Amino acid sequence: MKTLQRQGRSLEELFFHKHNRVLAEQLHKDDTRRQKRQQLADATGIKDDALLDQLVDLDIDPATMVAFGLIPLIEIAWADFTMEPEERDTLLRVAGEQGIARDSVPGKILDQWLQKRPPRELLDAWKVYIRSLCEHLDRDQKSQLRDRLLGRARAIAESAGGFLGFGSKTSDAEEKKIRDLAKAFE
Repeated sequence: MKTLQRQGRSLEELFFHKHNRVLAEQLHKDDTRRQKRQQLADATGIKDDALLDQLVDLDIDPATMVAFGLIPLIEIAWADFTMEPEERDTLLRVAGEQGIARDSVPGKILDQWLQKRPPRELLDAWKVYIRSLCEHLDRDQKSQLRDRLLGRARAIAESAGGFLGFGSKTSDAEEKKIRDLAKAFE
């Protein structure tokens, strides 16, 4: 009987030990998530909890936020489902103008996106981010941001366009993407 009671207590202790370990792991995970959200909020000024959660879910952190800003341009380059060398070169030039070094974390992320199209969810998160950001800008600031982004998007779209200098420099898919990006500022 005592052996049976000891075994019962051992099983009970084992159960609670495992249960406590699972709870501790969940608390650590929650704490890490809260820290990431706070760091992202501090770095970007974003106060929208849903957007911060979405960015954390996408593994966006302050270091990668710079690369995150290139998402709409990446989408333009991939609009035709292939990344042309001229589009790649233009993207690298734009990234360099924004201070993104090839060997930096954002530069390495960009390099991955040049090789493989990023998931659609990143563009969706970018749109939410831009809408949230635009709520804090006056009309002129919003227009300048939109015009600068759309100008860069058009430069990427036109970089590989046309055939022997004839025809449209942008494809229908690229034009559609540019219009879609513009809507994010409305």
